[in-house]
Amino acid sequence: MNFFDLSRNPGPMVGAHRGYRAIRPENTLASFEAARGQCHYIEMDVQMSCEGVAVVHHDDILGRTCDIEHPARVDTLFLAELRQLDFGSWFAQKDPFGTLQNGTVKEEELTPLFPQRIMTFEELLVWRNRVAIPLNIEIKDQKGGKYDGAVVDAVLKEVDKAKCMESVIISSFNHDYLKEISCKMPEVMLGALQEEENPPNICQYLRDIGASAYHPDSEIVNRELLVALRSNGFAVNVFTVNDRTLQQDLLRDGATSIITDFPSLTIVDDLSAA
Repeated sequence: MNFFDLSRNPGPMVGAHRGYRAIRPENTLASFEAARGQCHYIEMDVQMSCEGVAVVHHDDILGRTCDIEHPARVDTLFLAELRQLDFGSWFAQKDPFGTLQNGTVKEEELTPLFPQRIMTFEELLVWRNRVAIPLNIEIKDQKGGKYDGAVVDAVLKEVDKAKCMESVIISSFNHDYLKEISCKMPEVMLGALQEEENPPNICQYLRDIGASAYHPDSEIVNRELLVALRSNGFAVNVFTVNDRTLQQDLLRDGATSIITDFPSLTIVDDLSAA
């Protein structure tokens, strides 16, 4: 039975967004390690290298989270070239969540962690199997890139090889990818990512694309939507929710989980105690 199956885990749960990215550089081993013990599962992202290796990275353009000299698409660099980049030191320089400034993180904690090298998706799954933490795998939209027609197969190949199908859910904003996965490997659980507005006839829409979960932006979620989806058997994993009051409200109203940059199991503990 899949970890993300409602019959096993109906919620409430906490997902760590790109790992514990408020205190460590996102989508790196350091971030994933920091999230352990603070969440029920980790959300992460898959892009493709120039030669077609699935790698763990959010942006399609390199630059925000590494020391590349000139911005470039991830899929224009070979894995060996990506391995030369540091995906960690930028965090100490930019302090994106102010956690260095407010003392939550000490610079002396971070320095020994750098450099952080990009992980292949295969390496992440090996780590996942060792530590036994569930993953929400987001396939980034490759439309307009060279691997639009190949990214699904690349991801499914690694998931199948790692034999971790019962511990993952695959999500994407590109719902055509979800349809493709549903046809090729129907036993994989799928989450439809959505922002700006909800699809009309949403329950039927999710059934049509083979999704068992809806992953909406918190800005398009209300109690009525949560009740409708949950009563029709869909999990609802809401992103990206950093406000504690909103986290509690969403979970009380029926969200299966919230995905946050500040993961903490006390979110659920506090809810249970209320």
